[in-house]
Amino acid sequence: MNIFGYVRVSSTDQNEDRQMLAMQEKSVPEKNIYVDKQSG
Repeated sequence: MNIFGYVRVSSTDQNEDRQMLAMQEKSVPEKNIYVDKQSG
């Protein structure tokens, strides 16, 4: 089974680290994690 993750931060003062830790806790392979940085 392939597991994928999606991490999104929507402003410059947010950081994806907490979401990446949650992905690691769920054993999502790093190569299957997609990160979206959007600032408005």
